[in-house]
Amino acid sequence: MQKTEVKTRQAITVLAAQFIAEDGLITYHAAKRKAADHLGYNKRKDLPTNSEIERSVITYQNLFQNTCQPQALFKLRCKAVNIMNLFERFNPRLAGPVLAGTAGSHSEIIVHLFSDNPETISIQLMDNNIPYELGQRRTRTADKKTTTSPAYCFFADDNPVVLIIFPEKDVKHAPVCPINGKLMRRANITKVKALLQETG
Repeated sequence: MQKTEVKTRQAITVLAAQFIAEDGLITYHAAKRKAADHLGYNKRKDLPTNSEIERSVITYQNLFQNTCQPQALFKLRCKAVNIMNLFERFNPRLAGPVLAGTAGSHSEIIVHLFSDNPETISIQLMDNNIPYELGQRRTRTADKKTTTSPAYCFFADDNPVVLIIFPEKDVKHAPVCPINGKLMRRANITKVKALLQETG
């Protein structure tokens, strides 16, 4: 890779990280494409990895959001605990940026639930007068298979919440993280409360 391409790759990494840190809802893939288009770079195969961008997101937050981002993260984790309490019987696990610590004020709250009858989640949402939309989310298993799971989407104040439903047998089998390719980090409500005590 030539020096100019290396510099462009670095610029894409920084700009994509800024898009993610400021927007919160844009995916890593979309952020890379948007940054590349913004910089007039057309080679898709040499784009930075998700791990490179995540490191740049952390750097950006430390430099430019060192006060507001921790406050936003604390509020998001508080909301996550409330959601996990509501769906306690489905063994909730927090995942994604809110757990990783890279979430911003507009980020979505991702919670994994475990049930062999996903309709019970919709019943609980309706019983609590929570409007929702039913969609799907794709995840990859440790053996590199792609699976599609039901996903219930709603809002907690201004933050989107995504409840991804897995079979009960998968409670101890985390999917692969799309950022680093390793098993996804997940936390039960006890661990999330411990995080709040550490940062509160």
